[in-house]
Amino acid sequence: LLNYKRYGSFLNDSFFDVDEHTGIIRQISKLDREGVCVGATYYNSCAISLEIFLTTENHQKLTLRQFLKVTIELLDVNDHSPIFRVSSIPYRVAISELAPVGSGVSLPLAEDKDVGKYGIQQYQLENFSTDHEKLFELDAQKTLNNDAIVGLVLRVISTLDREKEDCYSLIIKVVDGGNPSLSAELLVEITILDFNDNSPKFE
Repeated sequence: LLNYKRYGSFLNDSFFDVDEHTGIIRQISKLDREGVCVGATYYNSCAISLEIFLTTENHQKLTLRQFLKVTIELLDVNDHSPIFRVSSIPYRVAISELAPVGSGVSLPLAEDKDVGKYGIQQYQLENFSTDHEKLFELDAQKTLNNDAIVGLVLRVISTLDREKEDCYSLIIKVVDGGNPSLSAELLVEITILDFNDNSPKFE
């Protein structure tokens, strides 16, 4: 006769239970690898350890006791979508019409609870017209070892003229590394600030 019982009272006990007669371990609550192993990357090991108290009775009616340690490894999946945490939408920025080519304004980075392979991989401009394509581009700034995006800048790549267009709307799309990938979008409204660059003239 075998009897199984969890030993002690640990946080890990809230995720799994053991059948006292069969020893089968069952999941009893939702698992989130990013919540269990905070700070772990896709490449780090993430595991939960359970201590089980086993008692058995032999043919001589003697009770034998033994502790078992079971380690359960949590495998990562792409279970979180990227998200832009901004106070208002559209996200508004202002650029002077005299802004030199190569200058830019910072844009907010998205957040993703998934990291590493399933974390944020790229940002891109979506649904912009030909004029937008000629005026702006995204500059995703990465760490020295190229493993994470730490800054996002909207750069001016051509001369601006407020008299031709005083406002642009762009969509920034962020994509993670899942297959299929998860994504989020941010609407950005760009106001071109006026400068007294036209002299009055008699007509």
